[in-house]
Amino acid sequence: MVEGRGADEGELDRVQHTPYTDTEGAIWRTLNGPRSGKPPTQPGGSTYVEPTGVSQGLERVREAALGQRMQKFGLELNTEKTRLIEFGRFAIDTRAERGDGKPETFEFLGFTHICARRRKDGRFVLRRKNIARRCRAKVREVTQELKRRRHDPMSEQGKWIRSVVRGYYNYYAMPGNTQALNRFRKQVARAWLRALRRRSHKGRNMTWARMQKLLNTWLPQPKILHPYPNQRLCVTNPT
Repeated sequence: MVEGRGADEGELDRVQHTPYTDTEGAIWRTLNGPRSGKPPTQPGGSTYVEPTGVSQGLERVREAALGQRMQKFGLELNTEKTRLIEFGRFAIDTRAERGDGKPETFEFLGFTHICARRRKDGRFVLRRKNIARRCRAKVREVTQELKRRRHDPMSEQGKWIRSVVRGYYNYYAMPGNTQALNRFRKQVARAWLRALRRRSHKGRNMTWARMQKLLNTWLPQPKILHPYPNQRLCVTNPT
């Protein structure tokens, strides 16, 4: 659900006399096919906005079209986990004009999706960052396993922790997420250092400088593994 500050009477009057929006039509045709025509409207063919700022037209399209589409596969929407938000290429500008602040974010497939702009030209870019609470949970999981493995040979510990870090990179190495990957690597390194210092009384002499040699050997540096499609699918001809 799109939350806003509400609409005054003038805005309500303007929206009430506006037919279905292009967004509604696009959603309707996407769900029902390009020849499905226009989405259903209220009597009189108007789309109106309640004082809460929720577009009833988009709400109808979602409930009617998407609900029917999911029923064909025996699925249904979870109303407690489903909401309609203002998000996309023009969300930053439209919300700034209304004074509503930054667009909302949403979480999907382990990423927090954010409306952002590129620094070099200010164009819209979809930024994806790994969900912070899941990252913390993964670090706790690795920490517990390192405590269990701290008496294993150093090479075995290094091989295991390298596989964990690489597996994390293989999923989360998206453009714009490098800072979060560096943070994850640093937290894992600190957890490994604490485990080695508790290995024996000699382990207390393990300094961060000595630890750096182990990290350079076993912990790979993060790099983007899933670039944007225009970079991933780019074909160059050798000269």
